[in-house]
Amino acid sequence: MKDYQIHLVFPDQVHQWDIEAGTVGYQLMISRDWFESLIPALRFSQLFYQNHPVIDLSDTSFEFLVYEFKTIKKLLNDENVFWEMIQKRSEMIGLLISEAVEFIFKNDEQYHSNPVFSKFLNLIDEYFKEERSVSFYAEKLNISPNYLNIICKKSINSSASSLIQGRILLEAKRLLKVSKKSVKDIVFYLGFYDQASFSKFFKSQTGMTPSQFKE
Repeated sequence: MKDYQIHLVFPDQVHQWDIEAGTVGYQLMISRDWFESLIPALRFSQLFYQNHPVIDLSDTSFEFLVYEFKTIKKLLNDENVFWEMIQKRSEMIGLLISEAVEFIFKNDEQYHSNPVFSKFLNLIDEYFKEERSVSFYAEKLNISPNYLNIICKKSINSSASSLIQGRILLEAKRLLKVSKKSVKDIVFYLGFYDQASFSKFFKSQTGMTPSQFKE
């Protein structure tokens, strides 16, 4: 972490702050539903922001953002909280972030993602616990599995199956680190046949057993 930065943390993302004494910052925490309502204000593909979670700000962008954060803090301290005003201020923060990254986005062609690719990511998020076959998602998108792989390769140089497995792994890591579920419960929750198959999958992806990662 450095001065004049904004850090984006997405719903369900595993993260940990390592903040030095004397650091001053503002944190805006919102629900998943509210976040989804703010996506239009972010303007660009969510994939772009997930791959650029730390954004260096110009002096002007920093000043504008600090003003919005301070204003939201004041509004939250009011006796009768004006939630609509807070939501509009949050949308302004989204627009200011979009403005700050516009140059990066326009000069990074791989993040001009195909609308079908964006829809595929949303479908993974919805079905990854039950469905792992590329053909299932391809059918939902009304395209062939081969064409879906072509789109994924072109967008981020990764196969469709790798993205599905990556989402399962992300959820597994999140549950192992921050939930009170046992490994056995996580195996059931993520739709694995048994604990052995889950452990084999997890170790092939991370080099550790689930229990080692949890510790």
